Amino acid sequence: QSLVNPPVTFYTDSIQPPQVLNLPALTEAGIDSIDEYRSNGGEFILHDELTDPLCSTLNEVSEDDDTPVFGKLPDGSWLVYDPRLKLEENTPISHLEDGGGLIQSLTGGDSRCVNAPRTFVNEEQCTLSFSPTACGSSGTPDVEIELNANNIA
Repeated sequence: QSLVNPPVTFYTDSIQPPQVLNLPALTEAGIDSIDEYRSNGGEFILHDELTDPLCSTLNEVSEDDDTPVFGKLPDGSWLVYDPRLKLEENTPISHLEDGGGLIQSLTGGDSRCVNAPRTFVNEEQCTLSFSPTACGSSGTPDVEIELNANNIA
């Protein structure tokens, strides 16, 4: 059984939220419903950037004492902004310079590094990062392998 997010409503004669993002209609490209099974279609993700000036004032990571941010849709309905999910492009052609190290640091380790070791699959695109926030390797295992006639081909 899944729990449904209750609708958010602010009536014109009640106190309005202090921070409101103006959102595009849900039918426009860039807003998709996520986890429809668990949320009954009540959670969305916006893939495109917003041009609302309020966006530049929001924290990358929300703290417990941050003021909630609400989004208002053109039809008058409301959504609550949740910054916990931020999609970053991280492909072999366009990779995160620090491998996600800054986000890992900002979230106290709740997010993980997303870098990968160099392999034959990515060696053409793999680059060494000099970013001060770059994720480090997990190290080299301390293993001794005896070389003998049976295991040398």
